[in-house]
Amino acid sequence: MSAPDWRRLVAVLASQDQREVLAHLLLGQDPEPALAALKPKVRTKTRAALLASEVVDADDDGRLALRAGAFKAMLAASAPARPEGIERFRDGRRIVQFPANATERFELLERVAEEAMRPGEELSERDINERLAAFHEDTALVRRYLVDHGLIRRSPDGAVYVRDGRN
Repeated sequence: MSAPDWRRLVAVLASQDQREVLAHLLLGQDPEPALAALKPKVRTKTRAALLASEVVDADDDGRLALRAGAFKAMLAASAPARPEGIERFRDGRRIVQFPANATERFELLERVAEEAMRPGEELSERDINERLAAFHEDTALVRRYLVDHGLIRRSPDGAVYVRDGRN
């Protein structure tokens, strides 16, 4: 079953006559009395719009009924895409969780290193902390992970951090 186009449903909801007939269907009531109360031209237009919305079907006798699963299909089709790979652990640039899997953790940290520093760039501890703050509130933790994973080097006195050209 293809998902109904939500714009057609919104168009139905924008019309008082169409909305009223749809309301009868949603409440499990017979929509025929509401349809019969409409002028013939409006009745034809209302039936056509409801059927075009793909939320309503007509049986062999022409009686209107809600299309089974239409709303569920519409919601599923409009659901946001789920992040994949290391993006599961980020919200934009921010790290929301460090992966338990070592390979994924390395990939995430590698991406942070690439986004935070250019190859060969040297930064003071203060400067690297400013950059890493965009990724996580615990800059010392991220900095330590980057050093431990060999993605950046720290000078022996801890004053300078460098991203090697090979990283």
